[in-house]
Amino acid sequence: MTNVSEAQTDDQNAYCMHGQNIQLSQFYAARYVDEHKLPVDELTAEQSMGLTTARVQWLLEHTRPQLSGKFTKEDITTLMDCYHRYFFFPDQFNLIAAQLRVSQGIDVHGSNTSRPGKLETKLNKLNSIQRLTLSDALEQAWHRGRSIGKSASEFLPTLGIRLAL
Repeated sequence: MTNVSEAQTDDQNAYCMHGQNIQLSQFYAARYVDEHKLPVDELTAEQSMGLTTARVQWLLEHTRPQLSGKFTKEDITTLMDCYHRYFFFPDQFNLIAAQLRVSQGIDVHGSNTSRPGKLETKLNKLNSIQRLTLSDALEQAWHRGRSIGKSASEFLPTLGIRLAL
């Protein structure tokens, strides 16, 4: 009985977290819409969103190969344990390494020779577009990959992200 209760609580927490993350993303969405307002007869809101979605997809497809070979299966497992069921809001892209440090208990002043410490170093070397792409890949691996029975390490290559040996 405890397992069902814990699962329900996890689902409720995930639902609340998703809603909060969507709210925290609205600032950027509103800024984008405001900066890209066009005369009424040029593009509909739906067409503008379609164009934006296409641009993001293009960016992801061109950035995913840059992540190839950077992370091992163990790295991805650690990240999935840290970010399972997660939907990232934009400001979190810059906090992936810091949140990993907290979840893994990595000493800020210690050396980064442990496996989690080395992963933190890898994450800190990513540029902002690579962090966005990694976040998207983790979300897809959790939500889409799991729905088709694939682990994250099996799913990421379908996105063009090859894992290091």
